[in-house]
Amino acid sequence: MSPDSLVRCIDETYSIEILNEPTYTFGSADHSRRYMREEIFGDHRYLVSSRHSVLCTCNAETLASVIFGAVGGADFNSDTYVFDLETGKVVSSSA
Repeated sequence: MSPDSLVRCIDETYSIEILNEPTYTFGSADHSRRYMREEIFGDHRYLVSSRHSVLCTCNAETLASVIFGAVGGADFNSDTYVFDLETGKVVSSSA
């Protein structure tokens, strides 16, 4: 576990890990960790300024993983998104 991560154990077999990934570059293969999905919020033409990932595991096997990127600067972001990891679709949004 990295110092920039938060792990929530559901029970002795399942866990969810949330990571800060400031050096992740979307679309690149040169990373120590691979994700099943990449999602960018905002206009893709602009610089991604925030990168965070979620990993769901069972007995140390990855069931689902996604990295989220957000476009923008140091401003309050009130948009909220909820994803269904099975379908890959947004199920709720305040944007």
